[in-house]
Amino acid sequence: MNNDAVSGRLAVLLGWFAMLYPYFIYPMDQTYYYANTKAYYLIGFAWLLWTVQWFRTEPVRCTLSNVKPAEWLLLSWLLLAGFSTLQGIRLSLIGYQTEHQGVAVLLAYVVLYWAASRWISRSMQQKLVRWIVLSSTVPALYGIAQHFGMKLLPQDALPEAHLPQYHFELRSWSLFDNPDYFGAYLVMMFILALTCYLTAHKRLDVLLYAAVIGILCTALLYSSTRSAWVGAAAGVITLVAVFAQSRDRRRQWKRWSLFAVTCCLLLVVLAQASDTDFVSRAATIPADIKKLIDQPDDGSAGASRWYIWRTTVPLVKDYFWLGSGPNTFGQLFHPGIAADYFAYIRHPVYDANNDYVQIALTMGIPALLAYLLFLVVVLYTGVRAARHAEREPYNMLSGLLAAAIGYCVQALFNISVVSVAPYFWIIMGFIAAHDIRSTQQGQ
Repeated sequence: MNNDAVSGRLAVLLGWFAMLYPYFIYPMDQTYYYANTKAYYLIGFAWLLWTVQWFRTEPVRCTLSNVKPAEWLLLSWLLLAGFSTLQGIRLSLIGYQTEHQGVAVLLAYVVLYWAASRWISRSMQQKLVRWIVLSSTVPALYGIAQHFGMKLLPQDALPEAHLPQYHFELRSWSLFDNPDYFGAYLVMMFILALTCYLTAHKRLDVLLYAAVIGILCTALLYSSTRSAWVGAAAGVITLVAVFAQSRDRRRQWKRWSLFAVTCCLLLVVLAQASDTDFVSRAATIPADIKKLIDQPDDGSAGASRWYIWRTTVPLVKDYFWLGSGPNTFGQLFHPGIAADYFAYIRHPVYDANNDYVQIALTMGIPALLAYLLFLVVVLYTGVRAARHAEREPYNMLSGLLAAAIGYCVQALFNISVVSVAPYFWIIMGFIAAHDIRSTQQGQ
């Protein structure tokens, strides 16, 4: 079997995984966390992907000389997470409930990134992005159906039955455990769908992706996830800024105008057809910012996220170097942590509701710095590559960058969860591939 054939099979495997991953659940389980089973599917697929790569006729050799800075940072982050696991207050290799940041899961993320950056051709990248975008419409449609009371899976009724305080009311969560996580998924899919719409050449494709955008936008609104709305806005702004430099921006501005008008009309129609006041919900974002500035001692801002953050950050100094261990946030943040705990917290909190604070406390400041530097290096790599890219790679790379930035912005208000994060790591790998391959070809 030649290398091209194996590379093609790797791309197909990755594509099928990305399209089917939302459905990798066990709906009859008596726990209401779909992520409990997703973690094991992810780890199993990572092993499968690595095994297929291992049996290539001429395996790609990665010597120390061609390991890129982002990869060194990523390996450093993984190594620090491993040390954190060994000395943590509780040994956790995978995770539980919605918190799956064990070293086994992180290793699976690294395999996805490595595969997307080194084992998939650029031509296949665009095909995989389109497959992933089109497949996202089904989870989005199910989320829309949930908004209107349709819950087909037995597991969907468990959160409200066992924990009434987790009542999501009209918010949609689809197959992602929580509306916040569903929103994080939709941020990436929405930006990538918008990219496909802007770059489509055939009229039928333009109409197809316009319909996909409408579905994803509707699901995003029905999730009522403010962090996702902020992330999507950051992604769209990034995309506008980048496409403003595009060579065919005149044609794209027409599509941008149509996109803006359609989204406004969609918002009006959905507001009339739904009991949810999206404008009032969005207005709470600047209201929370004002409350944070005027009343910093009031921890209720951001659905009590401000209280969680200001209570968690002082704990970091006690676990500065290696953290408390992955998946141990719940052991540190408990009712005894502060006298005013129950004034702001009315249900168990398993995570920091901020990916960066979560890493700082559970894995340590060095791990956080390694992760942040990794993000910066990969995103800078993408920006630098876009400056020299031809039109088609430039357009797709712009969308990947915008999707990654949108995800990173919403991660200020949520942690990275196993049901969503694999898509982010694939996107980051696709961005990094533009630097890795160009360097390899010059060697």
